[in-house]
Amino acid sequence: MAKKTKQSSFSPLSLQTLTTGYHKKEISKSISAELCEATVTALIGTNGCGKSTLLNAIAFGDTVLEGNIAISGVNTTTLTPYNRSKLVSYVQSQINPELAITVEELVAMGRIPYINAIGTLKQHDKEIIHRAILSCKLKGFEKRKVNSLSDGERQRALIAMALAQQTPLVLLDEPTSHLDLNFRIELFILLREIAQLHRTSFLLATHEINLAMQWCDAFWLLNSRGELICGVPEELALQGIIDELFTTSRFSYNALSGKINVLQQARRGINVTRIEGTSCETYEWTLRLLNRIGYENIPTAGLSLVVYPDFWQIASGKTVITATSLAELQQLLYPNLNTFA
Repeated sequence: MAKKTKQSSFSPLSLQTLTTGYHKKEISKSISAELCEATVTALIGTNGCGKSTLLNAIAFGDTVLEGNIAISGVNTTTLTPYNRSKLVSYVQSQINPELAITVEELVAMGRIPYINAIGTLKQHDKEIIHRAILSCKLKGFEKRKVNSLSDGERQRALIAMALAQQTPLVLLDEPTSHLDLNFRIELFILLREIAQLHRTSFLLATHEINLAMQWCDAFWLLNSRGELICGVPEELALQGIIDELFTTSRFSYNALSGKINVLQQARRGINVTRIEGTSCETYEWTLRLLNRIGYENIPTAGLSLVVYPDFWQIASGKTVITATSLAELQQLLYPNLNTFA
């Protein structure tokens, strides 16, 4: 029998002074954290900081060096793999794209911890499989072969398999790494919907800081020293913790916009003004273009740019040039290629 921990049984995951690593090499050190029910939490950190090692510790226990892990109040230390599979499911970033089974058969694999020795699916199991397929927006895909799916569709099928496993906790390792932008956005939205509908908690390792800021309920930030910092994304941003983790000499985290800004090595000043009637969108995208190619909006700069509703006017001394598109503006201002270099 698994022992109950002192943590609340309502918590889907509790880490208690957990140290992870391989062959006595410590990666994350004495970390303690707790997930809330029915939430999506992003595990964020630079490459090599130990995100996958932490997920493996939670999912399988094979990278635990010290400390305890509790899932729904159950200490996982003495759990067999069979009993553990009823508490936590693990979605890898990809599977063999040549897998020649149907979506329905793949999702049915999530019922393995519950079916008998000969693998017979009861009506109850079939209903759970059907609901998981519907929840992941795969209706009509049941008989499709996994090797015929797009990357995004395969990822949804894997999540459906995890839902069919009916665990309170689902772990995902870089679920968007092979997806295009549309599928990345859809995946974050899907996880949020499932968390709220099924009261499932998701912990996903991701580099998608911008999307995570918009769709995740909490951040677990793992730094290069193996320390874990947890909190609400907006609060961590206000405290400067995200900025500290992601700022380097080449890029920085903008706490106001929630985005990563690339820093230019040598920025030029430009005085940007907007004529009345110019849309906020035109002005904002102009500033973004200027930032990308290495300019900073400085009111005292000798180089000036006036943004009109339908054109842009650049002036330096007696030289005045008009651009009729952002592409033309970029060509005129691009470092070492323009009139004003």
